[in-house]
Amino acid sequence: MSEETSKDRSQDGVQPALRSSALIQPRSAVGFTLDSSFLDALWDRLQEERRKSNQRDRQRRPDFWGRHGLDAPYEAYGSDTLPDRANLELLVEAAFWASLQHEEGRPLKFMINYGLSSAGTDLKFRIAKPYTVRSLVKLGAAVGNQILGIGVTQDSTGELCIYGIGGYTPLTITVLDPGQLIVKYVAENVAAITGDNSLLIRSPHSAVLSPFWRKFALKDETVEFSAWSDPRVKALLTVLRTMQRFHHGGMLVVVRDCEGWRDSLGGSIPYEAEQPSTALSDLIARVNDLHANGILQSEELGFTESYLDTLAEALASLTSVDGAVLVTYDLKIVGFGAKFKVPPAGSATEQLSILIHDPLEHGESASQRALDECDWGMRHQSAARFVLANHEAMAFVASQDGTVTVFVWEEWGDSNQYSSLVAYTRLELTMF
Repeated sequence: MSEETSKDRSQDGVQPALRSSALIQPRSAVGFTLDSSFLDALWDRLQEERRKSNQRDRQRRPDFWGRHGLDAPYEAYGSDTLPDRANLELLVEAAFWASLQHEEGRPLKFMINYGLSSAGTDLKFRIAKPYTVRSLVKLGAAVGNQILGIGVTQDSTGELCIYGIGGYTPLTITVLDPGQLIVKYVAENVAAITGDNSLLIRSPHSAVLSPFWRKFALKDETVEFSAWSDPRVKALLTVLRTMQRFHHGGMLVVVRDCEGWRDSLGGSIPYEAEQPSTALSDLIARVNDLHANGILQSEELGFTESYLDTLAEALASLTSVDGAVLVTYDLKIVGFGAKFKVPPAGSATEQLSILIHDPLEHGESASQRALDECDWGMRHQSAARFVLANHEAMAFVASQDGTVTVFVWEEWGDSNQYSSLVAYTRLELTMF
């Protein structure tokens, strides 16, 4: 990108993520640099996330450090969990450049874990490798499942090096797709680099913490609903991540057991189950039983949760067929290939507005637009209109470009006097 183009984009209100430069020092092996203002903001945000993570740890375990003979100011997440400012730049730049490469004709999806894992799961090389784009490309296929990561640290001279294959560390960089990266610290997604944009993710913002999951709560529940501990949410996140990786586009709609939503179908469901399949819901019930009985560490629980992930991935595969997959709130599978009625042009639904939550928007928490002015294709439009007609439903849409959106109907206020159709966008940036 030329300096003139970069300037033009800045004037248009779009922060340029990358600007061209001559090849910098061989130490980095990167042919571009990230915008310095973004890197400064990222550095500050990571320091802030480290401070908040230490604060949360002290609040969660107020007496832990004292019992172990450690000073009260002891930090669970020390300064060594982050690189210095210069190495942060090299860490992210090389990851971005490597994400654009192919290994044996395949695009790379990998994770970088900065620092040494405290769990003792690291596979350390006898001789550390230089932190270069070439090294990342070679090792990317080995950690393509994004469970383990490429372990990176600063050596005795302060240079970045690849010491092996590393387990969990507070700072991670995940390559979702070519040119699309997420920077994460502990449980918080901090920044996203997507093509020609590099932006901080609004904090706090997490797919698991998003309020739309409250639709899974029972009407008469007396305790606050926790999406973190609900295996249905975990299973649906696995479905969405799998749909996102397919890059073919798809829709998953969650409906109540009542049949009122059938009035919004454009005909019968082509692949409807004779009876809704309980394969997923039975496993979820078993996981809940094991947790209720305090069986949190057992071979049966591990096997059940693993099989639940397998079935969730199989459910995602059904979205490859044109039309929507329909499941109930306890994840019984109703069928797939469903088509929805489209209101005629000029109907009342065309004039309705929608609230849009975007984790990359740092102004208002949500923007409001007319539904017919939203730049969405037919899949998104039909999902929005289905929820508009069926307030109890949730419609998840994955696009071919890898973006994930959910449409819900929400009510708020002291007596639920406010209501709106709401879209939570770019879930792919916050659900990993």
